[in-house]
Amino acid sequence: AACYWAIEMCDWRRWARPFVVLGENALTVYVLSTLMAQMLTVVRVGDLTVKQLVFQRVFAPWASPVNASLAYAVAYVLGWWCATALLSRTGIRVRA
Repeated sequence: AACYWAIEMCDWRRWARPFVVLGENALTVYVLSTLMAQMLTVVRVGDLTVKQLVFQRVFAPWASPVNASLAYAVAYVLGWWCATALLSRTGIRVRA
């Protein structure tokens, strides 16, 4: 109701643009991000998976485990948002 009021009644649309970008290719992002997440847990470098390696080398050194996990998740979503922003900017819309 709050989003409806803000977007439709008050015509405040600029703040919703990041969500529109994700929504334009939502199915594509869902499928590709799931495949990427599975690949990150399957591919191994030494005795660690790529996901564990990235987490331990990039995020764990500067944050507590809980905050490092949150930072990893935010970085993952931000990466996919950047990919969809590129698709949106070029006008590519993948539809099922």
